[in-house]
Amino acid sequence: TVWNYSTYDSYLISTFFTGITGHSLNQYAADNLFSHLGIAADTDWPNLPDPITYGGGLLNIRSRDLAKLGMLMLYDGRWDTEQLISKEWLTQSTAAQGSGLIATFDGMGEPAAAAPLDLYYGMQWWTKTGVMTGDDALTARGHAGQFMQIFKDKGLIILITSDADSYPETLPVRSSQINSFLKTSILDKL
Repeated sequence: TVWNYSTYDSYLISTFFTGITGHSLNQYAADNLFSHLGIAADTDWPNLPDPITYGGGLLNIRSRDLAKLGMLMLYDGRWDTEQLISKEWLTQSTAAQGSGLIATFDGMGEPAAAAPLDLYYGMQWWTKTGVMTGDDALTARGHAGQFMQIFKDKGLIILITSDADSYPETLPVRSSQINSFLKTSILDKL
């Protein structure tokens, strides 16, 4: 009934994936996704430890290649003439899971309260961005304030790269400034 985002959940998914398929997530993505999209062969997604890919982050990818992943989502899993990801899976994985609450816990690890959170999470995608721009979008949020927003109704993908880890105390202000710019200078003009 409540959830709490944790990058390590993605690492566990990667661990299960490798155990079930016998392939690291990195190698599977390279063979079955990245190669079809023309994503650079030197993409780095470390295994920690080998053969388990750190599924919760650390994917080192060029912005133009990340945009290709966004385009794949924008076009319902199609790339050129190939359906690389089923529409059914995309519909399921991008639907908000649960009630949009975030759990808090008491000192014994038991749920203590559930506070409303104006962010919704699907299966590896943030599915609403009301806090960010007021518009519905799929969002991939990354390390150091990087993110990709996919506005399907507008046919638009926005990528933001930054190095907020250099100044973590400025991340909330910088995020607010970026979101304001996106809303007033781009989205409101479409």
